[in-house]
Amino acid sequence: TGDVIDLFVIRENGIELQLESPIATWNDMGMFIVESLSEMPVLPTEFALLPAYPNPFNPVTTLNYALPVDSEVSIIVYNLQGREVKTLVNTKMDAGYYSVTFDGKNLSSGMYFVKMLARPEHSEAGGVAGEYQSNQKLVFMK
Repeated sequence: TGDVIDLFVIRENGIELQLESPIATWNDMGMFIVESLSEMPVLPTEFALLPAYPNPFNPVTTLNYALPVDSEVSIIVYNLQGREVKTLVNTKMDAGYYSVTFDGKNLSSGMYFVKMLARPEHSEAGGVAGEYQSNQKLVFMK
């Protein structure tokens, strides 16, 4: 009695969604009617740039990334000489999960590099401090 309950849905792909419900506290032998549920945003616990998919790609690949806090984010693709090919993201973003696509249709086949840099807006007690940087290789095959 008195506990606050959390409701979850676990999808087939294993992703867990926390649901927001109007039930404030649990009462033994109580009857609760849940008329509606809404998905609560679940925030990542750490920065991540996940592997591009597909990779090798022709001509489009997708990059998924996670931000545990509001951050200034840049994601840039470079060629082997280190020259910037395309800026995919360069903006302030809220914490959450994101994805961006890279279309290489006007590029030649070969290896490219993607660099993600995230600068948190502020550090909270027990939160994330400093910058996050990640690099990965992309292979474009025509």
